[in-house]
Amino acid sequence: MTKKAIQKYEVPERPKEALLEKRTAPILKQCHAFTAITSEDHYLAAGALIQRIDDAAKWIEAVGRPFVLGLDRMHKAGVAWLKKQTVPLADQKSRLLSMRMSWKAIEEKKREEAAAKVAEALRKKQQQELGKMARAAEKKGDTEQAEVLREQAAEMPLPFIDTGAQIIQEGFYVKERWVFEVTDPDKVPREFCSPDDKKIRAHVDAYGPTATIAGVQIKKEVKEHSRSVAS
Repeated sequence: MTKKAIQKYEVPERPKEALLEKRTAPILKQCHAFTAITSEDHYLAAGALIQRIDDAAKWIEAVGRPFVLGLDRMHKAGVAWLKKQTVPLADQKSRLLSMRMSWKAIEEKKREEAAAKVAEALRKKQQQELGKMARAAEKKGDTEQAEVLREQAAEMPLPFIDTGAQIIQEGFYVKERWVFEVTDPDKVPREFCSPDDKKIRAHVDAYGPTATIAGVQIKKEVKEHSRSVAS
């Protein structure tokens, strides 16, 4: 029997903090020195600083990418390993819980049916007793009382019969909730529907200020961006 090779993972080397700080510290210091833009020179200087920020960020991403990708691969491998170990257990747990619930439902139905038979038998017995009392009242000439007794017999509800104690096992509990399934989206009331942001976004991108949509305000948003400078 051949032994399965053990797969080893090594933590990738992290870029030196001193190397990164050497590149970023001067830029950050200059950024902190900017408290306001009050002239064209300030405006242009801020633009040049933004380009240096882009340049540094791109360099850090290039330097740090092997480290980040290495950690990402290790994380994915770890998640896959954990899933491989736990999913079969979770599947069997789900199967056993489902079997327990099915058996319990069958047993509860049996107890309910048995209790219903006992309740029906008791009701018939009580109805028979009321029938005897009604006949006795008629013999005495009390027809009104006899009619009342017969009405009581006809409307006699089923007596409550305890179906027995529920099976309770320590460490388990039953959680109940109502679930739903949308069978006809067109009939769902408006208050239960949400606007589709993706469709609205696509429509506004296509038609701009002429994209008239009831209940939606369309306005122009202006933001400045910078183009990354190659290191």
